[in-house]
Amino acid sequence: MAKTLAPVSKPKKKRLSRAEKAEAARRAAELERYGFAIGDISSAHRPNRFFLCLIRALLIFMASFGMIGALVSSFGLPFSMPLTILGLLVLSFLSAFLYYNRISFYLGYITVFAGFVFFSVNFYWYINSGYQAFMNEVFNSYSDYFRLLSTREAQEFIEDRYLTVTAAMIFMGWFYSILLNITISGYMNLPATFLITFIPLQIAFYVDKVPPLPYLCLLLASYISVGVLGRSGRFTLPYRHEKGKTFNIQRSKKGNRYVYLATSNGMLLVSVYSVLLSSVSLS
Repeated sequence: MAKTLAPVSKPKKKRLSRAEKAEAARRAAELERYGFAIGDISSAHRPNRFFLCLIRALLIFMASFGMIGALVSSFGLPFSMPLTILGLLVLSFLSAFLYYNRISFYLGYITVFAGFVFFSVNFYWYINSGYQAFMNEVFNSYSDYFRLLSTREAQEFIEDRYLTVTAAMIFMGWFYSILLNITISGYMNLPATFLITFIPLQIAFYVDKVPPLPYLCLLLASYISVGVLGRSGRFTLPYRHEKGKTFNIQRSKKGNRYVYLATSNGMLLVSVYSVLLSSVSLS
């Protein structure tokens, strides 16, 4: 008996999304205009979004805690080291993971802003007293340095500086983690990162106050990491990027630029070497 062959089913065509259709149209226009079009570019290194956000969070923490800790310690103010480190680490992670995906990006900023307002309102007197304690010490140092007779003593509503200064540091760390998330996670911009973290330290440097070495090592390591990663061009991690893609297309009127996405191993090595280099340089 003759065997009947089963009909071969044709593979279903994949339905293209709006973005894929637009990209196909752009490539067709490039092919018609220039005679060639660049197709998909692949790389052996797949971006691990969780690990990349984790490294960015550590860079944000190094810059924010390095600056705030250096400034407060320069004037001898007491604060809770474990609580401050824990608070700034959590805030740095929350800020960095806003770029994890589209949902976290759109909803994360609203959540972070709501939490910032809640913390500011409920711990206002602690934050205010910690700020006044810092300003009192700054004014006393400047009075001694310039040999001024006038004194300034702002009222501290809560006298326990150990608590108030810690609350003020966490408040400022929250604010700086949002700013540094833009300069580091978004653009890996060294000049902007340097300006917003190094300029406040001039308050201490101006009266010959030298911050403790560990804080300066953290700051210098963050500068080196941001500078190297920014120049390498391997830090890009768009929140809208499709899973599995290893490059990003930046289109403009001048032309197209194909940028490879960040590699977790590369960012980790740059961060580790930056910490070692800063420690050796400042020791």
